[in-house]
Amino acid sequence: VRECCRWAEENGYDVPADMVLSDRGKSGRIRRRPGRLAVQKALEEDRFDVLVVFATSRLERNDYRIQQFVKEEIVERDKRAVFVMSDVDTNDPDWEMKLKIRGIVDSQQAKSNSAHIRTAQAGLFLRGYVHGTVTYGYRGEDVGGRQTKAHRPRRKYAIDPRTSEWVRRAFRWCVHDRLSRAAIRRKLNELKAPLSPRCAGNRWTDLAVKKLLGNPRYRGLWRYGQTEAVLLSGKDYIRQRVRKEPLEEAQVEHLRIIEDETWFKTQELMANSKHNAGRKPVRGNRTRRPLLLNGILHCGYHDRSLIVGGGNGEYALCPRCKEDDEKQLYTMLNRRVALEVICRKIAELLRADEKLAGRIIETCRAAADAQQRP
Repeated sequence: VRECCRWAEENGYDVPADMVLSDRGKSGRIRRRPGRLAVQKALEEDRFDVLVVFATSRLERNDYRIQQFVKEEIVERDKRAVFVMSDVDTNDPDWEMKLKIRGIVDSQQAKSNSAHIRTAQAGLFLRGYVHGTVTYGYRGEDVGGRQTKAHRPRRKYAIDPRTSEWVRRAFRWCVHDRLSRAAIRRKLNELKAPLSPRCAGNRWTDLAVKKLLGNPRYRGLWRYGQTEAVLLSGKDYIRQRVRKEPLEEAQVEHLRIIEDETWFKTQELMANSKHNAGRKPVRGNRTRRPLLLNGILHCGYHDRSLIVGGGNGEYALCPRCKEDDEKQLYTMLNRRVALEVICRKIAELLRADEKLAGRIIETCRAAADAQQRP
């Protein structure tokens, strides 16, 4: 961002604060990221004349996509694109050739950087240093005199007395009390157990409990690089694919929280649990299970979306209301009935608004005129 703003200032361009767009902590391989989407929206709204980007790999990682975007979205709209570190400027007559070359080079450089990062993190892993999100039950202890590249204290893994006790409780509830994952989740929430670092909300979930009970680190077996990120270009998202073997593996006894016997018994109980039974979702009957309401229905008391549940997935419910003693949503909502009621109300509101049709026509005409303007 600093280099882009410096280039704009040196070349006499004014950059409003709301037009400084970036993607912090987001992979350039994904197209649907906030900064990239903001650029596309600003283009459609004709809010800038020159697009200044640090390097081609920060806009797109695929060289054919960067060519398509610059040609169709920038040049054909009579705008200018400048890639500061890639030395590409669409005002240059040879910009297409330079962009092709730099797109390939930057893409390969990004892949090479990823390999270097993995090697560095593997080295940190083997020396016991914190190299990512600290696993629940552990903490990072400062190592005197050492700092990261971000000038933060270098830390080593150590057992956290507070959260490790909750790990032991969870395994004890599973092995000795024979509680299901759902029951363990409820107890963790009722007893206000500290949340796992990867919990997206403010409560324990079935998935968080499943990952906790299945984590081999609690028996001292630490692995690095069990999965690799694979980009599905057509679907534009990254899938984690399990490797045949982890990149590194080590048995670290001083980080053991759970004994082998307890851990393996837990895996056996989870594998044989009746709650693992089920079937693949049936999506053929759209009348009884309409998808139109997905993500729309909301529990106002717990401020969260309703989820699909009940027999054959025909109902919507709030999972928090199911757990609370004082339930706010007492019954499950039939999805087909909800769709009929909502559509009937929308139709009623549309018929009551006599000026709606005129406003729609006016808005469509304005949008068409904006697209046809040079």
